[in-house]
Amino acid sequence: MSTKMSFSTLQVGRAIAAIAVVIFHANTFFVPQRLHGGDSAARIFDMGYAGVEYFFVLSGFIMVLSHRHQFGDASCAGNFLTKRVVRIIPFYWAVMLVLLAMMLVYPSAADGRFSVENLLHSLFLVPNSDGTPLMIHSAWTLSHEFLFYFVFTALFFSLRWGAALFGFWMLGVALTQGLGAIAYPFDFLFSIYNLLFLLGIVAAFAHAHVKPPLGWTLALGGAAIFLANGIVHTYALAEVSHVLRTVIYGVAACMMVTGFAGLELAGRIRSNRGLVFLGDASYSIYLVHGIALSIFTKIVTAAKLNQHLTPFLSLTLLVVLATLAGCLAHLWIERPLLAALRPSRRVGTPVTRG
Repeated sequence: MSTKMSFSTLQVGRAIAAIAVVIFHANTFFVPQRLHGGDSAARIFDMGYAGVEYFFVLSGFIMVLSHRHQFGDASCAGNFLTKRVVRIIPFYWAVMLVLLAMMLVYPSAADGRFSVENLLHSLFLVPNSDGTPLMIHSAWTLSHEFLFYFVFTALFFSLRWGAALFGFWMLGVALTQGLGAIAYPFDFLFSIYNLLFLLGIVAAFAHAHVKPPLGWTLALGGAAIFLANGIVHTYALAEVSHVLRTVIYGVAACMMVTGFAGLELAGRIRSNRGLVFLGDASYSIYLVHGIALSIFTKIVTAAKLNQHLTPFLSLTLLVVLATLAGCLAHLWIERPLLAALRPSRRVGTPVTRG
């Protein structure tokens, strides 16, 4: 497949996932704890955390489709890691500087998490033993992303040995799930979340072979399973372990990514430009939203707007403002940073803008 193919529908999925995470944090923490005395907008919004599971599956998909033509070419390994660092770290550090400034002005914002050791761990996305990075709402997911990138890099040196390493990693993830609580750093290295990257890889190899009828079945069926899984957990309709719940989300996301990508490849669906833009801005929205929610909550409280709004209206206001803040950060900070740091491209763009 040409690397010039751009899956706009997956950008829309990325936008929805990012905003779902914003909704989750706003509805679970900011609205009830700071604005409405324990009342949230609605329990259904608490399943927004599952946007992270979709992100991990999509990451596996993107990495394979963007780089599988380079597997076995060791000269591409350094470039791959450099591109991933440039894509993620500079903007992450920019947001981290804002967070540190807030912690200086409002020490309570650190919530007891600040220390030099934790700062170093957070800056370089190395998880620490207590699992509480300074950017608590998003940094932990980036740590998993970079772990995946490092293992993925082995495929550039040797497809056979790289696949074997990845396979042993996934086997380790599977085997440790029955051991109960395991000590750091093994709880990070073999977290069930790492399995989600494999499901994205499956989608990358499967989507081109999916005909439209099956594509619709996978896309809509995956969405239904994803939503049902969230409802069961959010409303405690059945006892489902964290591991099983995560796997179900992953399989459902794999179905959605496979189905929608296959349908777009067949020319059966198109995406709205505005939603695609939100997908382009999703990384910025994801990183900025915790800070934005905190700031806007303080403004709402100071203006006593929460006294005149229902929890649902407060949630809507916070989510819209946090999403807007992420979009502006994307336009004014993230994109200029990337333009300054990335060399001019001589080949086609990757399959999605990630």
